[in-house]
Parts: sequence; structure tokens; C-alpha cells
Amino acid sequence: MAIDPDGNLWDVEMGPRGGDEINLIQPGKNYGWGDVTYGIEYSGDKVGRNYPETGNGAACVLLGSCYFAEWHYVLYRNIEEWKGNLLIGCLSGEHIARIVMKDKKL
Repeated sequence: MAIDPDGNLWDVEMGPRGGDEINLIQPGKNYGWGDVTYGIEYSGDKVGRNYPETGNGAACVLLGSCYFAEWHYVLYRNIEEWKGNLLIGCLSGEHIARIVMKDKKL
């Protein structure tokens, strides 16, 4: 979890197959992938009891195979085009993903 310069709370979570998420946390919402997820079991079965159409869920879902690791909100001013972007370590491929944000949208 990290707090951005505007005081917003962000979280990333490694979810089930196809369900890695970036969440802008809001009061009263459920972000637990045991309950709310875009991912599926590796068998193809659904996961959880509630699905994103309930109004809960992620601001962004990565459908690739990033498999989120540790992350931090980085205030890096030397590359203007990266201002306000998120940098997330990915276990798969051992790389850093840059998530472009504009007006708190991913």
C-alpha cells in the first residue's frame, strides 16, 4: 500500500489467474480477491462470491502475467513523462512495469 502526494491510498495485489489488480482504495468498498476479482481459478472456475459488476473492485486489472511483487509510489522528477506514474516490480519476467496515470485513472 502507498499514499500518493494527494493523500489517496493505493494498493496492488497479486490475484488469481488474470486478476492482478491496482486499487484506488475508497471507503466501504471490498477489494479482497477472495470476494471480488476479475481473475479465475487455474482450472477455469470462478473465484469468490462477488464480482466486479457489483461496483466494488479494481481501478485497473493487468491481464498479462506480471505477478506483482513489492511496489512503491515513486516521486521521480527527472523524467517529466513519468510524473505521477506507478512503478511496480513484477515477479514474472523479473521486470519493472510502469503504469501510466492521468487524473487518477490508469
